[in-house]
Amino acid sequence: AAGRLSDEERLALEGLALYWQGQQEIADAKVKRDLAKGKHQRLLTDLAAFGRGEVGKPSPVGIGASLKTGYIAPIMIYDKLCSVRIMADNVGERQPERLHALRIANKELRYTLEFFEPLLGPAAYDCIVAIKQVLTHLGDVNDARIHLRMLNQVQDPALVAAVALYRGVVEQQLEGLRESFPMV
Repeated sequence: AAGRLSDEERLALEGLALYWQGQQEIADAKVKRDLAKGKHQRLLTDLAAFGRGEVGKPSPVGIGASLKTGYIAPIMIYDKLCSVRIMADNVGERQPERLHALRIANKELRYTLEFFEPLLGPAAYDCIVAIKQVLTHLGDVNDARIHLRMLNQVQDPALVAAVALYRGVVEQQLEGLRESFPMV
């Protein structure tokens, strides 16, 4: 589409890109400060223990019995699948916010399947591939939703033309994604 832009439109969009680059640098600095706190190390330790099958404390039933990853995998997978199905039944008019909730539920299912893939065997791969296709589409919907939110936050009067131009493109993309979702 860049070839169809006038010089004025191109400059306006470049100004908007520079504005967002500055906002991104501010957000990146905040993330770096948060990661420096080290709280994520405890999560990594817990996940490593979970991967070894060390979940929870010994069961009160039996001597030294503990929960094993293979025993709880089906429960966790079906729990995530249930969440996806509930969200899928409630997308209604395919509003971006509801599609985003469905995206989150699908991500949880995907990550759960990927985590247990060694236990599940090759059949899990096909499920993961299908979920990734849905996630790609829902990710595009979410990107458009976020772009519209970001456009609403731009207060610089010099960027009014760029915001209007980009808003039209994003709204058109979002509508196409919403309409094509049932096919995905």
